[in-house]
Amino acid sequence: MNRALSDLLSIIGKSLAKSIKVAAFVFMLVPILIAIYQSFLPTVAFEAFPKDGFTLRWFRILFQPEFLRAVGISLMIATLATGISLVCGIFAALVLARTNFKGRELVNMLFLSPIMIPPVVKGISFIFYFVIIGLRPGLTSLFLAHVVITLPYVIRVVYPCFYGLDRSLEDASRNLGANEFQTFLRVTLPLIKPGVLSGAIFGFIMSIDDVGVSIFLITPETVNLAVLLLTWSRSIADNTLAAISTALVLVTFAVSVLAEKLVGLDSILGGLRH
Repeated sequence: MNRALSDLLSIIGKSLAKSIKVAAFVFMLVPILIAIYQSFLPTVAFEAFPKDGFTLRWFRILFQPEFLRAVGISLMIATLATGISLVCGIFAALVLARTNFKGRELVNMLFLSPIMIPPVVKGISFIFYFVIIGLRPGLTSLFLAHVVITLPYVIRVVYPCFYGLDRSLEDASRNLGANEFQTFLRVTLPLIKPGVLSGAIFGFIMSIDDVGVSIFLITPETVNLAVLLLTWSRSIADNTLAAISTALVLVTFAVSVLAEKLVGLDSILGGLRH
């Protein structure tokens, strides 16, 4: 009797867990599908079967100079900031993981603090700091701010990878005559590659997606994509934003497919679970 009740409860629990997963998936997916569908409608009013058919005219915004300039600025800032964060973050994570010095936990907390500070607070803090050092809002200040934004994510993801590393492979490399730099470049770095890719992806996404800090540091000539979309969301009353959302979803899907082909998404996610 108890065994039958236990089996019944187990079945109910598994079914409930699956139902919650499906509901969560639908909850996240439906808004995206609606936005994609809306981007092809000829009018703002939602129609299941539009009388005038579907249209691509909203996608013309993707070729407007203002949009292309914002995309270029976002990609440039995100690429440079993520690159700098990768170099600094990998070595910072290595030092934090493998050395035991006084104040290590404090340093670790300071490195990760930008994640916990609200974006508006960070943006205002950057304004005051850049004014003190004489740096005006523009590409340079935006780039430096985005390094601070992306660096904690690289450290947070790469840091655990060093704990799961088989250090005997590094010892073998040194015994065979390789110096510390050669060992790191040829042995350590390939072993933590999933974590490095994860950190790069997270850092790049956070840079592209940032509004709270960027809005304080841009100029009319350096508006990035996130701030531009925020501005347009308050002034455009058609399906333009839906078309941009569709384009971004397609780009994200293409990048995911490329990552799967090159290294495998399981390998990248494995860097997070190390």
